[in-house]
Amino acid sequence: MSPSAAVPSRRIISAVALATTLAACGAPASAPAGTPAQLAAPVAGCSDLTRAVLRYEQDEKQLCGSADEWWQQLIPVGGGHFLSWVIRTGEVRMWSLGADGTFSATATTYWPPQSNHVLANLGGARVLRYDQRYGSAELMTVNVDAQGLGDPVPERLDEFSLGRELSGRAFVTIDDTHLLSWMPDTGAYQVLFIDRAHEQTNPLPATSFSGSLDALRRGHDWVALGAGRLLEWVPLTGAYRVWKLDLSGAGGDAFVDAPVASGRWSDLTVDHQILLVDTDKILVWNRSTGELALRKYDATAPDPLSGAPISRIVFESLTSLPHGWGPPTTSAIKRVVLILQDGRSFDSYFGRRCQAAPGSAPTCTDGPACCEAMPATTPGANDGCRVIDLQTSDFVPNTTSDCLADEIDGGRMDRFVTSSLMSCGDPRNFACAMPVAAPNAADVDVGVYHAFADQGALADRFFQSFRGSAEVNFLFLARAGLGASVASEGGEEITSQLTEKNVPFALYLGDPDQDAGGHVPPIYYDGEWAPLRSVSALLHDVDYQQLAPVTAVIAPPPLSERPGVGVAADGIRFVQSVVASVLASPTYKDDTLVLVGYFTGGGFYDHVAPPPPSAVDHVPYGPRVPLLALGPFARANVVSHVPLELSSITKFVEWNWLGGVVGQLRGRDVTANNLGSLVVDDPKTGQPIVPTGP
Repeated sequence: MSPSAAVPSRRIISAVALATTLAACGAPASAPAGTPAQLAAPVAGCSDLTRAVLRYEQDEKQLCGSADEWWQQLIPVGGGHFLSWVIRTGEVRMWSLGADGTFSATATTYWPPQSNHVLANLGGARVLRYDQRYGSAELMTVNVDAQGLGDPVPERLDEFSLGRELSGRAFVTIDDTHLLSWMPDTGAYQVLFIDRAHEQTNPLPATSFSGSLDALRRGHDWVALGAGRLLEWVPLTGAYRVWKLDLSGAGGDAFVDAPVASGRWSDLTVDHQILLVDTDKILVWNRSTGELALRKYDATAPDPLSGAPISRIVFESLTSLPHGWGPPTTSAIKRVVLILQDGRSFDSYFGRRCQAAPGSAPTCTDGPACCEAMPATTPGANDGCRVIDLQTSDFVPNTTSDCLADEIDGGRMDRFVTSSLMSCGDPRNFACAMPVAAPNAADVDVGVYHAFADQGALADRFFQSFRGSAEVNFLFLARAGLGASVASEGGEEITSQLTEKNVPFALYLGDPDQDAGGHVPPIYYDGEWAPLRSVSALLHDVDYQQLAPVTAVIAPPPLSERPGVGVAADGIRFVQSVVASVLASPTYKDDTLVLVGYFTGGGFYDHVAPPPPSAVDHVPYGPRVPLLALGPFARANVVSHVPLELSSITKFVEWNWLGGVVGQLRGRDVTANNLGSLVVDDPKTGQPIVPTGP
């Protein structure tokens, strides 16, 4: 969820051993569809070297059993050839069309494993390799006549910069001299000129053609069809359109004309990719099976896949995880959507909803009667709490760590008004929000969150992980502490753990380029998947089934509810829209846990003392903040009294997606409680589907 510098160790493979198997490199793993394959029994305990050798022979799964699945890219290079590239292993293969209408691997090489890279065809036996993390690009020449092992199938001609877009960038060739580059987050695009005369100096200068198109956003696939024609199709629905761009003018929008053809394919899914491999041949690749289906292609036909079938064959080595696949989980929860706001204490939002006497520590869990109300007064505020107007800009308390320490006053929680340290104390810190009895239709208030608590579970012992800013508290989500030794900001992160297990994750920010603070994106081995995204793309991604299994949403400041940077009601309205969209989605509503929490209390009063510092790091906790669990897995109208913090969410992610093993970050994920107190029990066993304790 924040950038990680961890890079997997590189596996060194013996070229001599691999060369002995080269003759079998193109053999299909199975006969054409419909012909049963006789597979040998798997051999237990295959070494890495054995697996590498058998991978070249395409017998790895048959002879060694299942191995790790990784993402693979297929890139057409024309003339009946395409490249396959497994980013995680660095394996690059040239595949060539034979006289029998089927493909075989004719050459293989290895690049150093690289994360967050994509390849794009530039025509003229050229490909572009783009680094999503740093914005660097390489122009590669492709030797389509390469044979054997180690032949430099793609060889670098030039290295240059295309500029970095942290939310990702995609490419497709328009014609022999133009490349379309766009941002799937927003649909903003630019046409680049393929300058073959200056490949060593400025190979892809920008043209004056640019604009924005909703069809270029995430969830739409684009394919070069030749002669300036592009195929746009939506794998989710099978709908497709054929566009012909107009580059004849001086500049402006290249998508000035309506699509020249449209239709729908009922037999293609998100597992499929379409590639034009020759001027008259088009290929459909099934990532999940490794099947290659080759067809005749007619550029004038309204349906690009209407040509006669040529061949259909399956290669085991061409299987790949699909983009955004659903990895295995420990529980029935297949997705978590975490929405993190800022600047509201538990009492400021729920202190007037809860009904138990202050300090009574109720043990029941059934609704408002089972959580403590805020006190009627606190020292220095005898007139009661100040009612917050969530429809206007708010008073901004002092939120420094020293202020909070003085106001907490050793757990007495009695100096939020009277503290004289750096003007920390203020009567307005003793604040409360109440639902409006008859709000205007356009207004929202804290009643939205009170209704969420009725529908789901409310944690009344969820604390700031640290007496500091939202940015510092975020480290306890990313790292379960301030670093691997909890003494610095370095160390392992939850994103690196998820990457190692091929678990897709995404962090939605107001503006990834600005809000990431100059950091590079997290390492991820599917170069076409964007881990950093803009909040403006969130609802679109829900509609197009582009959410990650692990999704965190951090609103831009005006929508964050943080005092002084916007109207709190706007932030509540934002949260309401995200929750409603996810829980109304036919795809996500039955398998998703939605969490709504806060980084900090914003300096507002809370009457419950933080727990003692964690034994892991001895770093003091901050005041109590709200946490809500929603969706089919959340307990309904339940109050949890189990102490929780942001590291508890990290621990849940570890437990659910990393094989049930917690404490892998060696921080508070070792000692923090898990989220089981917020989650329903298994109806068959009556046991929690998520653990509660450390």
